[in-house]
Amino acid sequence: MKKIPADKVKLRTKKASEIFQKQFPYTHKLGETQRILVTEVATDNKHYVGHNKFYDQVLVPKIEGYMGQSLTVKITETGKHYLRGEIVEEGEAQNIPSSYSNPNQVAFSDNATNMVQNIKSKTKVWNFLLVLVVGVMFQMLYILYRNHR
Repeated sequence: MKKIPADKVKLRTKKASEIFQKQFPYTHKLGETQRILVTEVATDNKHYVGHNKFYDQVLVPKIEGYMGQSLTVKITETGKHYLRGEIVEEGEAQNIPSSYSNPNQVAFSDNATNMVQNIKSKTKVWNFLLVLVVGVMFQMLYILYRNHR
């Protein structure tokens, strides 16, 4: 492949960067009302980060008691990588125990917990079968090796 001259590379990079800087993927969501689950503290330490059903980051004011809460917010500002919302309605998120030692963790619903336990039990069975098959294979290889000498 032929090498592209450095000046063309710089020009193409500049054009691609300009196109990227003009893109604002969330402007159509301005004014929408969305349901979010607050799961973490933003890097600016002034906001909480919540996620809507599309897992878009929605920033809300950092007010005590919002961590782990399900909130209805109205989108008031959009940026390249985030949405900012004002709280319209508060609501307790289901199945999130208040005794959590790490507030950044979110509990599973009962259905999800059952699914995880089911997967774990199936994984144990498959692990057992795998160990059994590998053990039998090693025994067969040993017998073949011993008989082949």
